Amino acid sequence: MEVEISKEIDKELEETSRFMGIRKKVLVSQALELYLDNLKRLREFKRETKAWEELGYQSLLNFEKKLWKKEKSG
Repeated sequence: MEVEISKEIDKELEETSRFMGIRKKVLVSQALELYLDNLKRLREFKRETKAWEELGYQSLLNFEKKLWKKEKSG
């Protein structure tokens, strides 16, 4: 796959690859792996947050039902 990048980013890649002592291709590959890993963790976090939100909603409904039953019976 080929990707076009801006001159500014290419300049940053050049400088960083020289500083780190690695080829630009390796730098780009590592950067993409890190970025994609972060996005994967974000997706997992959002799924977990949604699950906790749903659990909280269900707990609130159950609590309200118990209050309603208690109020009706007493």
